Amino acid sequence: MDTSLHEFLVYGARYAFPAVHGPERVGLPTAGSHPELASVFGTDEPVRTLVWPMEGGTVRGEALVPLFNGVTKVAARDARLHKMLACVDALRVGNSRQRGSAGEFLQHMITARPQ
Repeated sequence: MDTSLHEFLVYGARYAFPAVHGPERVGLPTAGSHPELASVFGTDEPVRTLVWPMEGGTVRGEALVPLFNGVTKVAARDARLHKMLACVDALRVGNSRQRGSAGEFLQHMITARPQ
């Protein structure tokens, strides 16, 4: 991943795209609630359940307004994109350690060839 893009995502995404939280809803898991990111973050600290609100969602948690309308439709069909967007959300809402882990995970996903 380009160094400038990586720096922007890790250090600037939370300022350029501040998180907007809502009430508890059913939806798709995002940020540290995404199953693969939860394993990256580990279990040493609790991660609140965050979801993109969506009818027929699989998880109940605090709503996090997605970066753009329609993200749930796209993410429900494309697991890789769902993971990448969940990483961006982790960069927006996570603590410094979570942002570091999410940044590394996102960099790996962008530079790895899709299977």
